[in-house]
Amino acid sequence: MILDKTKKLLEKLYVKGEMTIREIQELTGLSIEEIIFTIKDVETVVNCEMASDLIWHLSHYTRMLKEDFSTNEYKLEILLNNEGSSDFVFTQGSYELTGYATPYYDGECELPIDGNSIYDKILNMSYDEYLDETIVISNIPKSFNTISELVNWYNKKYPKLVMSKIPTLLYWYTERLQEKMNDQNEENYDDSLNENFDQILDFYKKVKEGGKLRSSEEAMMRSFKKHVDKGGNAEDFVYDLDREMEPDQREGQVFDYNIGGSNLKYTFSEEYEEDGDDHYFGEIKYRGQEYLGIIYTDKKGYVLGYDFYNAGDQDDRLQDMMEEEDLSDELTFFFQGEVIDSLRE
Repeated sequence: MILDKTKKLLEKLYVKGEMTIREIQELTGLSIEEIIFTIKDVETVVNCEMASDLIWHLSHYTRMLKEDFSTNEYKLEILLNNEGSSDFVFTQGSYELTGYATPYYDGECELPIDGNSIYDKILNMSYDEYLDETIVISNIPKSFNTISELVNWYNKKYPKLVMSKIPTLLYWYTERLQEKMNDQNEENYDDSLNENFDQILDFYKKVKEGGKLRSSEEAMMRSFKKHVDKGGNAEDFVYDLDREMEPDQREGQVFDYNIGGSNLKYTFSEEYEEDGDDHYFGEIKYRGQEYLGIIYTDKKGYVLGYDFYNAGDQDDRLQDMMEEEDLSDELTFFFQGEVIDSLRE
């Protein structure tokens, strides 16, 4: 606990604005986290240069700044690297766009936003050349009254500014990706090009133009996605209809785990894709109740979450119970290490 005398000294050093957080830390011997939490509501003029320094320390020494700004429509993660740049990853549909969006970069009162790369999951193709086209947002606050005010801006308004420029970056990078695909088709095309891959390109073009795929075409697209997700070459894809019609050999596979003093039994039913994620539908029996729902993962098999409802009362969610008993992380570890890793073998 910081003594009142030390607290007053910290406030005085901070308000005078003559020392950085690091210099105050070296003088007092306190941790940077202790210093920030002591002065976060102390009023002074936090200018652009101070904001740049504070954001770096807030990101590396506290958990006050959010990193995940995802919604139901898209995923957006922003992480501040050791060099002081904010790296973002935006995912929506088949696209994954990366870039930089560092507020108050170099102490300037602006937010420069750059793209870095784009990856199309359907085509298993990327374009990762820097375009040297920076979008600069100048209408950001020139100062804050407190560190808490800066944190509030970062967590609420900053991601909206980044998202406002994502469509422009997507347009630039999808254009380059299309050019790259056209160039490769012209250079590598020959009469023996795999017929199935040719069909996939036609389906992809159909979707891009707003068309709707037939159920048989959707089945081939799902099979193609599985092929490239497992590291297969897109042009080597061969669609085996007989194999697709075979039942999933994993159906009915059971996984047991003891959690919260009771046995939990998960029975796998089926796997399907939705909104770019893989969903593993199944049944859980726990403490005399039956729950139905999904474990959902990204394409690399990393568990993003789970959602199970009581078969007799859909308002009763398994995840709510796990949260109340502080068992959510443990159950996630079980799903990852025992269930998903096994089902993906």
